[in-house]
Amino acid sequence: MGNESLKSTGELLKEIPRITRDLLYSWESGRYIVSNGTLKTKEGYNRKGYNPETVVKIKKMFKHYQEGMSPRKASEKADEEIAKIPTLFNYHDRKKKISVGKK
Repeated sequence: MGNESLKSTGELLKEIPRITRDLLYSWESGRYIVSNGTLKTKEGYNRKGYNPETVVKIKKMFKHYQEGMSPRKASEKADEEIAKIPTLFNYHDRKKKISVGKK
């Protein structure tokens, strides 16, 4: 998957109302989500990029987080929902390769 399909943190903040940069970074440091590469800006800076699979997980996770779930529970619930969509990005195969959340 090329970098052209990655979304920057700024694009995510515009796309998902009320989510904050700090919350995304907190989830990343807790390993509930992972950035999937870097994007080069016009000025030559590197920025975090999120692929479509991760964007779907972030949206679902944020919905559950807003309902009062802990990040761990929201991540688990998002994973359960995504797993029910068998053709979504070959999620079942990719999940084995990505560590999601603390155990």
